[in-house]
Amino acid sequence: MTLISPAELAAGLASGLLSFPVTHFDDRLEFDEPRYREHLSWQASFGVAGLFAAGGTGEGFSLTSAEIDAVVRAAVSEVGDTLPVVAPATGGTAQATAQATAAQRAGAAGLLLFPPYLTEATQAGLVAHVSALYNFLPDFALRFFAAVRAHDRTTVYQLLNDFVIPYLDIRDRARGYAVSIIKAGLTAVGRDGGRVRPPLTDLAETDRADLAALVDKIR
Repeated sequence: MTLISPAELAAGLASGLLSFPVTHFDDRLEFDEPRYREHLSWQASFGVAGLFAAGGTGEGFSLTSAEIDAVVRAAVSEVGDTLPVVAPATGGTAQATAQATAAQRAGAAGLLLFPPYLTEATQAGLVAHVSALYNFLPDFALRFFAAVRAHDRTTVYQLLNDFVIPYLDIRDRARGYAVSIIKAGLTAVGRDGGRVRPPLTDLAETDRADLAALVDKIR
């Protein structure tokens, strides 16, 4: 991967939608690199502006530093030649410094610095949520993003009412659904998002069925 300056990275990331991919786990909740690589290749095919590996949606808070390094290296290897990969720096100062050093060695384009011990956050804005929807509905997310940038209020409100607001209603049914609903969405579109790691919980069967029905309405 060709190194770019911070200014070039900032300009590039500001130019379009960003991908915060989930991290795939196998049945033993170990990092599933082949499925993760396949997912990144699919994400990159839509022309996203940048990819944030092992972040919040990627359950970075539940990964060890060694696992984060493996995830970042896989991302850089898979898509680093076509779009910038941003790595996380989490936890205390020593841990975050070590992760930053590892990310530089792995060829990451930049860092996303997390506050220490952050595993839950307050509700973010709708645009931030649609960045997460890019994981399983990239066409919808890009259409929403384009409508926002074009100040097309008619389309924005239609997409909000048709999908985003009902989706958020399902997400808000239980604590910890912010990540698990994204993985359930991947499964709903036939791409097998897998399970989340504890202390997060997967969607209940009723919630999973409601999400699948909602997704079917816009596909």
